[in-house]
Amino acid sequence: MRSGMTPIHVGVDKHSIIIDWDDGHRSRFLYIWLRDACRCSLCGEPSFGDRRIVLSELPNTIAPVSFHLNNQNELVVLWNHDNHSSVYSSEWLRRHCYSKSERENRRYRPTLWDGSSLPDIHPFSLLELKVSEANLYKMFERLHQFGIVFIHDVPADDGVRQTARLLGYLRETNYGLVSDIKVEPEARTFADLPEAAPLHTDEAFRVFPPGFTMLHAVQPSIDGQGASLFLDGFELVRRLREESPDAVDLLTRVPIRFSRLHPGEDDFLLHGKMIRLDPEGEVSAVRLGLHNISPPDCDECDVEPFYNALRRVDRLVRDRSLRIVRRLEVGELVLVDNERVLHGRQAFDASGGRHIRNGFIDRDSFHSRWRVLSKKLGYEENFHKIFPGAR
Repeated sequence: MRSGMTPIHVGVDKHSIIIDWDDGHRSRFLYIWLRDACRCSLCGEPSFGDRRIVLSELPNTIAPVSFHLNNQNELVVLWNHDNHSSVYSSEWLRRHCYSKSERENRRYRPTLWDGSSLPDIHPFSLLELKVSEANLYKMFERLHQFGIVFIHDVPADDGVRQTARLLGYLRETNYGLVSDIKVEPEARTFADLPEAAPLHTDEAFRVFPPGFTMLHAVQPSIDGQGASLFLDGFELVRRLREESPDAVDLLTRVPIRFSRLHPGEDDFLLHGKMIRLDPEGEVSAVRLGLHNISPPDCDECDVEPFYNALRRVDRLVRDRSLRIVRRLEVGELVLVDNERVLHGRQAFDASGGRHIRNGFIDRDSFHSRWRVLSKKLGYEENFHKIFPGAR
């Protein structure tokens, strides 16, 4: 057992069991927390994790009658309420310790990047992800850290579906499970036009935007135009906060009207916040599509500051030093965290034949697949560092 996972002393105070660990850390677990955490077959169903405990039946006076560490370094507690005995593994207790320092250790710490600092974007091949779970885990980890990965040798016919099967489940929208992005005689969105597409996150007008976006180059423009643009939305928020903390505060507080209209078919309208923060005040998601917003519906006193904040955001979105530019080659697929990384496109000639295939992956299924793989490969120490997403 690695350092930090071995308890060396167990004691109690009035409300908690106290564990001292071999690395010098001390954990305090309130009695009610420990009793609620019991996952024996009487208190829950270990095979699939559901609970049987009824919290309202646990008294305020719940306390241990006795406690000790057994030969497996498991904490064994006999409770004064109904003489129930609970057993907790020491590894589980340390990984669930809710001290400030341990919660800080489990926090998601993405690596932010700009146009000059995104490290090593050497792509994976689809084949190496299929045949090696270790490589697949590395891909999950890189996407977790940077919000963007590139995958090459993706076949034209069903490459988006093959990639999605490795990562989670395709999410269906009004555009289908997989859609084609190319110049259309009757354009329905900017994507159907040869002009430059502004940097944005996809489907910002939905209550739950897709978690991850796949863009697969079936055929790049033959004239070499139409390169893709990518920008780290978390870095954008960091810079915005440096310039104007008030702007960040406003955009986390005042909802924006995002919309998408297909006359006679679809009419999406959402009041959503552009920036979402986690409980520690760090950015956890961005919802950004300045081409999808409508005039604000907010307090009169917020209208002018709102536009001031949006102009700041627009200047950062257009700042070339923040973005990377990459022309996707035939068979190359880019996978981005759609609640972090903005993408766009340079203009191209309509006759160039540019054809991109698009699909979305559900965030819940992505995280589920990564957790299963983490456990299988023995990386459970990273389990609680998996980011919670935008909600």
